[in-house]
Amino acid sequence: MSGIIHQVRQGLSKVKLQEIHKDLGEVLKDLSVPEKANISSAMLALFVALGIITSPGVGVAIPALSLVGSVIDSYQKRKKRKLTSVEEFVAITAPLSYCQSFEELSQNFEKLNLSLTLPRNIQSDTALLEFELDKELAKEALTCFHKSTLGRAYNTVLARFLKEGGLKETERKIIAGWVGWKTEAYLAKAVEEAGDNVDGVVRSYSIGRERESLYQSIQDYCENTIQKLPLEPVLGENFTLQQVYVPLKAKVGDKEVILEDWVKERLKQDSKNAIVILGGPGSGKTVFCRMFAHRVRERLHPLWIPIFLRLRDINNFARGLEEILERQVTSSLGKDWLQDDSQRYLIFLDGFDELRMEGREFGAEKFLRQVISFPQKTRHGIILTGRPLAFHGLHYPKKEIAEITLLPMDNSLQEQWLEKWEVLVGREKKERFRAFLDSEAPTTVKEELAGEPLLLYLLAAMHRDGKIKAENLVSLGDRGRKIEIYNQSLEWVLTKQRPEDLQKDLVELSGTDLEQVLMSAAICVVQSGGEYGKIAAVEERLKKSYPCIADEIAKMGDNKKQEEALRNAFAAFYLKPAEEGAVEFFHKSFSEFLTAKAMEQSFSQWVKPGARNRGFEVSQEEVEKEIYDLFGYGSLTQEILEYLFGLLERNKEFKPKVLFQRLKDFYLRWCDGEYIDAVPPPNYPQEKMIQLRKAQPELGEKTTWGVRQVDIYTGLNVMILLLELQRYGERHDLEMSFHLCGEVKEDGKPEDPNKLSRIINYSDCLNNGTFSSIVGDFLSGANLYNAYLKNAYLKNADLKNANLYNANLYNADLKNANLYNAKLYNAKLYNANLYNAKLYNAKLKNANLQAIKWNENTKWEGVEGLETARNVPEELKRQLSLNI
Repeated sequence: MSGIIHQVRQGLSKVKLQEIHKDLGEVLKDLSVPEKANISSAMLALFVALGIITSPGVGVAIPALSLVGSVIDSYQKRKKRKLTSVEEFVAITAPLSYCQSFEELSQNFEKLNLSLTLPRNIQSDTALLEFELDKELAKEALTCFHKSTLGRAYNTVLARFLKEGGLKETERKIIAGWVGWKTEAYLAKAVEEAGDNVDGVVRSYSIGRERESLYQSIQDYCENTIQKLPLEPVLGENFTLQQVYVPLKAKVGDKEVILEDWVKERLKQDSKNAIVILGGPGSGKTVFCRMFAHRVRERLHPLWIPIFLRLRDINNFARGLEEILERQVTSSLGKDWLQDDSQRYLIFLDGFDELRMEGREFGAEKFLRQVISFPQKTRHGIILTGRPLAFHGLHYPKKEIAEITLLPMDNSLQEQWLEKWEVLVGREKKERFRAFLDSEAPTTVKEELAGEPLLLYLLAAMHRDGKIKAENLVSLGDRGRKIEIYNQSLEWVLTKQRPEDLQKDLVELSGTDLEQVLMSAAICVVQSGGEYGKIAAVEERLKKSYPCIADEIAKMGDNKKQEEALRNAFAAFYLKPAEEGAVEFFHKSFSEFLTAKAMEQSFSQWVKPGARNRGFEVSQEEVEKEIYDLFGYGSLTQEILEYLFGLLERNKEFKPKVLFQRLKDFYLRWCDGEYIDAVPPPNYPQEKMIQLRKAQPELGEKTTWGVRQVDIYTGLNVMILLLELQRYGERHDLEMSFHLCGEVKEDGKPEDPNKLSRIINYSDCLNNGTFSSIVGDFLSGANLYNAYLKNAYLKNADLKNANLYNANLYNADLKNANLYNAKLYNAKLYNANLYNAKLYNAKLKNANLQAIKWNENTKWEGVEGLETARNVPEELKRQLSLNI
């Protein structure tokens, strides 16, 4: 304070705050009337701390802004002279404005969970009262009060006052900063209300006041961005998220909580742990973030300032979390907004599962670790959302996060949702839908599927429009019912009433044609690596795959009119405009489902016999080209696979053994490098790379994206499909045996035991662990009999029930691998890394365990055959109390 107060400015007139504050206190007493004396005790106490009154029991009233002129009039009468000096004007109006700013914020203390305990004996701040205000300091205060010397002096007094009242340091800094900033608005109004009592010089200073402060930017960001989050329409309807949102339940450990209440309690505790919200597709993660960010703005601001980011919108993660945050929000809050230590942000990072980390220099695990450490080294908070599978296999300090998992909507939440639905559709339609859930539809529709907010909405909206058929759901399992709901939903949006503009623009396109347009858009969105696709890319795909549809669109006029026609079509079908010339689906599940539907459609074509049952309707060359087109963009997700096989199981013309063989033929040729080594034309990996770069020009800027990426992703995705088809065959008693090393001999051993090892090394030339990160989750039950996997990187791989009989796993990295019930008979595990591996019920008969590495987290329960295993380390024998 001393550095602020004792500034000597020779030759300038000065006023001492002690004298002005004393006179101001007398003026306020003169103006006080009982009905105006309704200010808080906290504000009266601050008046004492500022030296304006001597005791909080002295009755004063803080004049309304319209009475500032009266204050100045009374002051002039008291002094028996006109008020013309800038410094006197500021000395009078600044403390009034500052206290009014504090009063405005203090009214929200209870809402902010702040409890201010007023000390019994409040002392005036002597250092402040000694402050001498000259013309330059007064001008500075009028121009930008919160950065001025006078403003900092008042903030020092307020911070000390709040400390004595029991508030934390972070809270004191934030409150003082916001009170100082809001004082500017009150000062500006004071100048306006003072009228003729203000010298022209004062008014000219005020006109030049600096309004582009961080505080103002935050206010603008909250109003222009955060306030609009809950107002987004629900899937193109004429109502908003806010109108149908109900607070969700979640699980922390074994405890069930209301998600919103639990998060607020964490914030109240100032926990340094990042909050991680897990939930499946359609479970309400994004809607919660939008709603809660808005409520933080309403109820916890300015102690917490919400910042909302969709991770899908971030393209470059290479520079680390802080630079990402700076870059994404700088346009709204200005440079260095994150470094201002008087602010505390609650940063929402929505959609960890939507990051496309494969092929990037910066990994998901590294990014997650930065997210976790960020609140520990700053005063800011983080809420990260994602599907559980996105976190599978990642190593991160789980004890340093606050993890919570969304629960399905139970009967009570469904009832709350139905009450909101009634407001939108009326009581009669609501009751009919309730009857549909309770009695017409299968029980699991209400108990399972309607527990997902997205599916509950789809069911309700289709039922409202008479498009859902309960009888179609009766004979299906839960996965089949979910597929049926999406199928009926697709039919619903293709046939429901559309705007006249749409009918006019796309009158020549049938429902089937429109479905192809939608599937093309979905593939473009999924393959973009983000959540939107370029309209130009959709048009290009239609030209190649559905030229008749492209021709119909071309008849609509020039490129601009064609794009407008497609925009109109998309507007009716769960899509919305993204950036210029692009669209995105309202929900990721729609793009995933439609992509799976496009894959199912292609598979159905590939298995059709040719004329006179000779060969196939689609040639091997066309199949190979389509395989690269469908699978050369990145890794398949569990969700797309679930939709795909759910659709295939419902397809009466599906021939799994034929599809299996065609994919296997491709796989064997891919393993030999036939496609990437082909001299164009054609070279399918090269063609796909060019298509992707044309569709997404920014991909061309990524030096890590090229022909190898396309080739590797395609081959590994086909491997995943073959593994899934093998499991499908096991469920349906179909003989479809797939060995990851290729063809097998009569004795069951692969002809080339090294083949998978070469595939892993080829894949990992992109990034260490590429193979495991893409295929690792799908290796359950894989046939790896006699495979040579020396030095193989299989970290985090799901190898439960895998056949690893006689496999050579010398020096293999099996950290965190799931080897539950794996057949490791005679396997060579010499020097293998089994840190954190799960070996429950693993079969180790005759396995060589020489020099294996394990730790306290390696799970050995139920392991079989250790008594016959070779070279079991002595330390492991002692740990497991083995007498062998």
